[in-house]
Amino acid sequence: MPELPEVETVRRGLAPRCTGRRIGRAEFRRGDILIVPEEAGDDPARWAAPFTGGRTIIRVGRQGKYLLLDMDGDAGWAVHLGMSGSMVVHAEDTPADQHTHVILHLDDGVEVHYRAPRRFGRWIAAPCGPALSAVQDRVGIDILDPTLDVDEFANRLGGSRATIKSRLMDQRLVAGLGNIYADEALFAAAVHPMCPASDLDVGQWATLLRCTRAVLHRALGNGGTTFSSYRDAAGRRGGHSDHLRVYGRESEDCLRCSGYVERIKVAGRSTHCCATCQRAPV
Repeated sequence: MPELPEVETVRRGLAPRCTGRRIGRAEFRRGDILIVPEEAGDDPARWAAPFTGGRTIIRVGRQGKYLLLDMDGDAGWAVHLGMSGSMVVHAEDTPADQHTHVILHLDDGVEVHYRAPRRFGRWIAAPCGPALSAVQDRVGIDILDPTLDVDEFANRLGGSRATIKSRLMDQRLVAGLGNIYADEALFAAAVHPMCPASDLDVGQWATLLRCTRAVLHRALGNGGTTFSSYRDAAGRRGGHSDHLRVYGRESEDCLRCSGYVERIKVAGRSTHCCATCQRAPV
């Protein structure tokens, strides 16, 4: 699933092409990916097209894993890419396949195609406010928000016997991390994924926040991670898969010590860590 580096890479590609552009026409080809007000009735796609078409995109933002399309008239869409989604800028009249569920036709001839083969993504309407208002009860502060300091980071995630990995991945607490970068951040900070969050000390919280942000910035610099379907706004694969230090490296040598990478289960998720330098809790 695209995580913060992938979604932010898409945002950076969309923003200069979409900001200030009027949506001449909006095609919503599937209603089951839309979350819209009750007054839309039983045909959300029919409601969404006129709600979107004719408006101007005034900002392309992001909170955690959500893209935020703010439009004029105090309205917007919060877009989640799901497991396999992408938003790619195309030239006018570019053919779309059966997995392309939304097409925004912009006034300069550009088309933005939202493609999601597995249909786990969502477009969530914000009819009476900025796009963030549609998901503000689902996502906490962004992990890269400069106002998030060590004390707040520890207060949000600590105070629980739940594993630190599950706390890192809880989008209501701190938004942006998923399975890949939680593993990478914990490895960088030398914290075992199974460690209870309440057991971390002040120094570990500071190291974890610093390492998490460093991991995300490195991934951003490489355009995110592509294993299968992720693409940026220009349709390119991310280049970070060759730079992962622990995720997907089961049974390989640790890049930091004489140990090896093992795969375990944490909160039902496959998790990668070093059996030696990430000491397991006792």
